[in-house]
Amino acid sequence: MVRRIFAIGFPLLILGGCVLNTGEWHPADRVKNISESYPLPDSLRNPSPFARSQMTLGQKLFFDPRLSADGSISCASCHKPQFAFGDSVALSQGRGGYSTQRNTPPLFNLFRQKRFFRDGGVARLSEVALSSMNEVHELNLPIDTLVRRLRTIPEYVRAFEQVYNRLPDPFTVTQALMRYQLSLLSASSRYDRFRYNNDTTALNPAAIRGMQLFFSNATHCRSCHNGPDFSDGLFHRNGMPELGRPDTGRARISMDWADYARFRTPSLRNLSFTAPYMHDGRYKTILEVLKHYNRALPNHITNNLTSDLPRTERILSSAELQDLAAFLEHLNDSIFVQTPANPNL
Repeated sequence: MVRRIFAIGFPLLILGGCVLNTGEWHPADRVKNISESYPLPDSLRNPSPFARSQMTLGQKLFFDPRLSADGSISCASCHKPQFAFGDSVALSQGRGGYSTQRNTPPLFNLFRQKRFFRDGGVARLSEVALSSMNEVHELNLPIDTLVRRLRTIPEYVRAFEQVYNRLPDPFTVTQALMRYQLSLLSASSRYDRFRYNNDTTALNPAAIRGMQLFFSNATHCRSCHNGPDFSDGLFHRNGMPELGRPDTGRARISMDWADYARFRTPSLRNLSFTAPYMHDGRYKTILEVLKHYNRALPNHITNNLTSDLPRTERILSSAELQDLAAFLEHLNDSIFVQTPANPNL
């Protein structure tokens, strides 16, 4: 597993009425590693100069600890590039050493998501950052206070004027952060070579056996984990027993008791970089997750929390679980976690 990140500088150069990136790499360049056959909107496949400038500015904001009240953490403190813009702990540490309430979700291919956070509490990507800004144990710097701070920093005043022709304001700050997050594209795994480049050598025999299991009625994995990113984007109760403080899940947003303990289906991409797993980070390995489904779904109920997932036809053997894990490991995109990410601040 590769967990090394190459950091190079990305100073903002203000010339000729635009924001230029003086480095050889730009956030939009991630698309160069993705097959032409992989479904991407043209706005991301070929972003305009304006969109590229917004990405550069959003990148600077994303990694800047001045976006937190006490200057101690940034967005990237919990969304770390080497972990597919997720974290490596069950609960991330926010401002003042307080833990987040749920496991930090990784960030990639966000253009395909219709709702954000594990309970789908935010419907627009441009509004995602506002939640962390307002959370007292996270950034704890509401957008109006942040804007006033940015207007006192000459480098940001110049950058916003060049990109948006105006001073920092709530709209432009959230737009810049959104554009950077949209640049986080990941589809360069061995499976992608197999699926989109017709490379029959990309999967080893164990992964091929695991893929056949994954798409079979013996597992029903594809009933929730489908599409290019292996997620239906919907909310399910997966039969996990409650541990410690109960989490109402989607019901907190929908106000519908039927949604109790339902969480959005995560993507299965980059699992080797995003452990631990589940909304509370209870499982440390992919095999632990697979074993949970192997024993929970045939019974269809755990701790009085009925699963809404389809029943499996049978219990899988240890060898079959290993094959499934091998297939999932072929969804890892090591290029994505190694691309330069951290600008000079």
